[in-house]
Amino acid sequence: MSCGHPGVRGALAISGIFDLEPIALTYLNDRLQLDAHEIATLSPARLLRPGMAPLALAVGGEELTELKRQSTSFKDLADTLGVPMALQVLPGHHHFSILDELARADGALTHELLRLVARDPEDGRGPP
Repeated sequence: MSCGHPGVRGALAISGIFDLEPIALTYLNDRLQLDAHEIATLSPARLLRPGMAPLALAVGGEELTELKRQSTSFKDLADTLGVPMALQVLPGHHHFSILDELARADGALTHELLRLVARDPEDGRGPP
């Protein structure tokens, strides 16, 4: 995860899958063929480290239960590790409509993205 790179001011994650292990335990893995190494190296939840840039995390209120659960778990893990992360649940949105909030100049995700970009990197890795 590039949030550990000093040039990264922050990241915006939208309705993500942050741990691939639950997927590997379903029929989807028949096609994906995820192994333990891939799960460990490709799951953002397993790559969180103290000192990373702030993350803004958004999930739709009408999103799949698993995506909402993973978002909450990812936020809880970040809190435990001291990684600054803000979580927004956007009511009425699902996996595709949530992107409307990034397409609109006054959208909630546009606001979060602009806030992350405007962050002064000299302020350290404080809360987003």
